[in-house]
Amino acid sequence: MVTDINGFYMIDVPPNARNISYQSMGMVAENIAVSNSVMNVALAPALEMLDEVSIAYYAMASLGR
Repeated sequence: MVTDINGFYMIDVPPNARNISYQSMGMVAENIAVSNSVMNVALAPALEMLDEVSIAYYAMASLGR
């Protein structure tokens, strides 16, 4: 799926569909009931999925001689 610059997108839903499942890595999945209007979906971060966070910082300094 591709979104515009504001994150908006459109999908075609079959007439007999009742729910849409939204999933994204690092987020809590949502199962939303289909409606005939605009559906606003905001996924929450799945913080419990993180086991470890590593931060690497590299810097180079030039010493004038």
